[in-house]
Amino acid sequence: MAKGPMRLDEEKATDVTGWVYFVGAYEGADLKFIKIGYTSRRNPNVRREEIGDGVPHETKLLVATPGCITLERQYHQEFSKWRARGEWFRPSGEIQCRVDTLLAMPGSWKPGFAQASRKPSRRRRKVRQEREMTPDEQEERFLEVIGARKVIEMRKAQR
Repeated sequence: MAKGPMRLDEEKATDVTGWVYFVGAYEGADLKFIKIGYTSRRNPNVRREEIGDGVPHETKLLVATPGCITLERQYHQEFSKWRARGEWFRPSGEIQCRVDTLLAMPGSWKPGFAQASRKPSRRRRKVRQEREMTPDEQEERFLEVIGARKVIEMRKAQR
């Protein structure tokens, strides 16, 4: 069984620059594989989405903890007997125990948790809003952006 949270020596602990994550690959409700990886992105869910694009299973972020590549390698070594291939592992009680331990730790990224995500920029919010617009609304928005306010007013008057 897992022996509680791992400890990094002081020198390596200063190398904390990202997230060590556990991503589950599901076939229906069955957990088939767990990927243990590292990302320097601010939001580990972005990495999960990238992984999901290349995997034939549905993926879900199980947990992410602040960490570095050294911590990721220590997890790989600890769970090596369940390695399926590369950074992918077969589910085991010990890995699940580690996930549960990390979920209980303060500072861990939990599923559905938006701790490190930024509020979308004004530009991104506008792009998202424009995607949800009807074609008429998109045309009005385009004309508004290029400064054709009179055209908009004339079209509104015609309706």
